[in-house]
Amino acid sequence: MRRDRIFRTVLAQEGYPLGIDRIHAAYSEAESSWLKRHGHRNLGPERSVESYRRLDGSAFREIYPDAPRSEVFRVSRLIRERWPELEGRFPPRLYRDVVPALDRLRRQGYHLGLVSNGPPETVLTIRKLGLDHYMTNVVISGDVGVSKPDPAIFEAAMKNAGVGPSDTLHVGDVYEADVVGAKRAGITGVLIDRNGPSRSYDCRTIRTLQDIFPLLV
Repeated sequence: MRRDRIFRTVLAQEGYPLGIDRIHAAYSEAESSWLKRHGHRNLGPERSVESYRRLDGSAFREIYPDAPRSEVFRVSRLIRERWPELEGRFPPRLYRDVVPALDRLRRQGYHLGLVSNGPPETVLTIRKLGLDHYMTNVVISGDVGVSKPDPAIFEAAMKNAGVGPSDTLHVGDVYEADVVGAKRAGITGVLIDRNGPSRSYDCRTIRTLQDIFPLLV
């Protein structure tokens, strides 16, 4: 993920060289707790920056649990300060399995939608990646005022698609947001964990999007 690459770049410059897998695992762990506090809030710009700084700090502490609070704050603030600059250096990109899986799903007649936690301009990234050609239903938290895991964002997506929970399957890479949130809306949630499970989950888990097809039979 672009987020992981930005995080790794800043930490390496500050004397914390880390592998991308370790960073991704730390963010995944930190994000579950973060979403419980912030996932239901429609935050303004300043509060949003601060809430994401706290997420960065929590991820850093996952890796360095003995780091002083002052160092956690310094590093997390630096990540937020440098984020706009580094976003331009790390353009968004899709995993190799995404387009083949979406092509196959569309050929098989499935209605494809996307539910994303992000500001309204997230739609520009979706278009840049070409995902808008596959998705007939895009719901972004910045547009509807609620974020995953709030069931309301899933309900908005289902209403737009004209389907119910029993006809819906949601796939995502953050357990708290994607699996717990989907379950609250009555939807089956599938966790995609590309690095392999770091702990056991009470849900279906896949490694690539190609693994989804046996679950659709």
